[in-house]
Amino acid sequence: MALIGVSTAATEGLVRWALDEAHFANIFPSENIGKFFGVNEMRSCRPAMRVFKTLVKRGVDPTLASLAEEVKIQANSSSDGGSSIPLFTALDKALSWIEDHHPLLKDARRYCADGTLPNKQAAMTKKVGHSVYELRDKNTGWRAAMVLTQDIQSQLLEDRSDSKLVLPDAWCVFVEEHDTFHSPATVRDTFPAQSCPTSDDLEVYDFHVKYASDKQLKTAALVLTVDLLQSVVERREPATGSLEVGPDVECVDLTVDIDFSAPEADAAAKATDILGNLSLTVTMKHPDDRVLSFLTHTIVPFLQPDQSLIETSYKDAEEFTLIVLVNAAELFSRITDDIASESLTPPTYKPPAPTHLHYVDKTQLVGAHVEKTAIKPLCGQWFVPIGDERTHDLPICPECDDRRPIQEFLKLITLR
Repeated sequence: MALIGVSTAATEGLVRWALDEAHFANIFPSENIGKFFGVNEMRSCRPAMRVFKTLVKRGVDPTLASLAEEVKIQANSSSDGGSSIPLFTALDKALSWIEDHHPLLKDARRYCADGTLPNKQAAMTKKVGHSVYELRDKNTGWRAAMVLTQDIQSQLLEDRSDSKLVLPDAWCVFVEEHDTFHSPATVRDTFPAQSCPTSDDLEVYDFHVKYASDKQLKTAALVLTVDLLQSVVERREPATGSLEVGPDVECVDLTVDIDFSAPEADAAAKATDILGNLSLTVTMKHPDDRVLSFLTHTIVPFLQPDQSLIETSYKDAEEFTLIVLVNAAELFSRITDDIASESLTPPTYKPPAPTHLHYVDKTQLVGAHVEKTAIKPLCGQWFVPIGDERTHDLPICPECDDRRPIQEFLKLITLR
């Protein structure tokens, strides 16, 4: 259990939470809706995992070090019998960061943007029999080798039955310091065995493609939900919209309606106390349990995180309806924020200064630091950890302190 200083108001809204990558990967691990949904991406140069390992071992970049620590944590969890989804998510995040931000892949990013290929590495090209391009980071003196997928595709698919595997345009397969990279021994002995990505690289990239399509569909579902909520509030009548899931599934219709009741206990109650029934109806001509599960796991936590306030009702085989008890003020605040934009970028928010130290799970804490996402302490108040030295002398949250012995006891008996 870790003790960390927070601001309890530091959460930037449920949209950030709903779109959080790690959370999304964990709520829908068993079935992947991405195969229904095509992904259109620009050129990409994917770093191999051996490149990631070398850069971590010899590099000093703090972001890459944090990403590597998260990979290590998830690898240990996976080896202990846990799900492999968090490990794949952590690996994909680290490799994507290298692809998008590491200075050594600057030339590769230029190729992805405008098709300009880096200079060929003549000695390596001659040795392996296909074109090898040299990536340079002049500030550090490091060099990397890039190969095009079209030049090595037959080798990549040699031992795979899935010939339709989606692949990037290029791979960064090898990295070393300048002198070692160009040495005859490296070209002759080391590089040939590392001139192609491994089967593990292909598995992680396959996860990346499916994961990207999952996120794209999830974003579309949330945008539609927000649009429907805004329409219901403005017009005071049910609103229906269609969501294109993909080529193998017909359009899904979503219908939203809200029936707000007056407060029963106290006529002078504030607007924040007004609760109402929100109905979300999913209509499919040909019901698909995977699509229904995906939509409910995506939309419902955004509308109402408390599962005890959710009821389910079926009308017929083609219609599935959820009745959700919602707070009027909270719901209105979500749909009036500018969260329905194309980018779904949350508004800039400066949280107040932290007031207490909270007890949180150590494993979750690392991911929250890397992702800058919310974490739930023992007291139940979600927050985004900031790791600020100014929090070290703050008092411990009383509610967390009260619950800590119970949590430790429960952990103890579950480990027996």
